[in-house]
Amino acid sequence: MKDIDKSSKKEIILKSAADEFVEFGFFGARMQRIAERAGVNKAMLFYYYTSKEEIYKAVITRIFTEVIGKLEGAGKQPVSFEGLVRQIVDVYTGLFSQYPAFARLIQYELFQGGARIRELALGRIFPFSSKGGLIHAFIKEKMQAGEIREMDVLQLEVSIISQVIMPFFVKPFIEVLVQTSERYLTYQEFVERRKEFIVSLLIEGLKKR
Repeated sequence: MKDIDKSSKKEIILKSAADEFVEFGFFGARMQRIAERAGVNKAMLFYYYTSKEEIYKAVITRIFTEVIGKLEGAGKQPVSFEGLVRQIVDVYTGLFSQYPAFARLIQYELFQGGARIRELALGRIFPFSSKGGLIHAFIKEKMQAGEIREMDVLQLEVSIISQVIMPFFVKPFIEVLVQTSERYLTYQEFVERRKEFIVSLLIEGLKKR
């Protein structure tokens, strides 16, 4: 039970820290406010994380490892190409829908140069990498088998990722468009329908002519 409580508290702290970093940036964020957001005292916060840099890296690591772990799982499962695309779409959509601040924090980190993300990426095999990446190998295999058209695999991977994450990175703009649309009632409805749209667009575009 204590381990569960500890894990739950750390999760709350990380989500609260993500909100703080999104609102104030790394340099403007304050450990006291993170503690207040998480509903813990400052002493408990420092029990888990000894500095602002440590908690910032923990948040970035949390986002990165969850995405990579789920993508690696998708690459290991014997599915069709359409099934793989659906899993990739679900991974990113699920994470950023559950934790909206994570998308904005990733933007902030990238605007700062992305040093921490680069450090994490270099420490393990990325599923989309041409050097041992499971998803990259899976896509190449499907192309060689004639199931989808031959094309630049890296360009395809970047296209899939950007199609999925862009609505989360430009959420305020999408929300304005949704408000003026007769087809969608909410932003979340748009996101759910977009999942099917992306899969359909990619599958139709990659069919062998």
